[in-house]
Amino acid sequence: MPPVSGRRPIPTVWLVVLTAFLIGTNYVALQAALEHAEPLSFTSVRAGSGALVLMVVAHVRGERPPPLSDRQTWRGVIVVATLVTTTSSATLAYGVARVSPGLAALLSANMPLFAAILAWIFLHERLARTGFIGLGVGALGAFGLAWPALSGDTSATGFAFMMVATFTWAVGVVTQKSWDLSRISPLMFVALQLVVSSLSMAVLGAIFEGWAVEATSDFAFPLFWSGVVSMAVPFTLMATVISRASATEAAATAYLIPFFGAVVSAVWTGELLEPIEWIGGAFLLVGVWLVNRHPVREVVSADAGSRG
Repeated sequence: MPPVSGRRPIPTVWLVVLTAFLIGTNYVALQAALEHAEPLSFTSVRAGSGALVLMVVAHVRGERPPPLSDRQTWRGVIVVATLVTTTSSATLAYGVARVSPGLAALLSANMPLFAAILAWIFLHERLARTGFIGLGVGALGAFGLAWPALSGDTSATGFAFMMVATFTWAVGVVTQKSWDLSRISPLMFVALQLVVSSLSMAVLGAIFEGWAVEATSDFAFPLFWSGVVSMAVPFTLMATVISRASATEAAATAYLIPFFGAVVSAVWTGELLEPIEWIGGAFLLVGVWLVNRHPVREVVSADAGSRG
């Protein structure tokens, strides 16, 4: 694994906030789209629509997929695609179909905690003191946002699917950070991820759901939004963040997603946020700022150093 340089640029605030905002709009769009498709089939066409747009952009930019002989890069694409844009996206669709968009967004706040633990175990990452404080503040903010929703009736199955989606997303972030993908741009990396996910989900959707998709005009807009605006674009931004930051710092972006997800859900459904939710959102913002304030220190053991 390439070392984490203390001089590398920290992701800018606008990049982190834009990524979180676009992903935060995902949950309302997903719930609208799932009224016209089953989860596996929808995940396939969602990934396919995002892949189509990104591949066109990549072609215009003169980018081409890496040669098949570059097995290291292709393994990274396939592994991360399996974790993030396939497993996490499919279980997310199942979860959103069973819980409210706002609660689905709130549950995504668990991702940075999972990623921080995994990065500590596998990448030997150590946060500065302010980073640990930021994780704690962010966790408090997530709890504040979740409190009103969790105090009511919640689908246990939907909750479980959301936790699986969040955990596999964190594993994907840590895995991507540990892989040397310097020979491929973030744009092409995400485009190929979505191609792999679309094809694999198409097969599973045909087997288990009989390809259950209603190709109607009411399905077109939520499909475009969930596939391109809240998946292809922010995942490309997220890949850029991961290439510049530690896994823990990149994952901390997800602390902002519940806030934006709750706001978008409230605007869309007409449900106003409670005071504790606004306070929780403020805590999330402060937590992300603290986590990204100082670079992560990497602790390399003797055997880790020998592995290079």
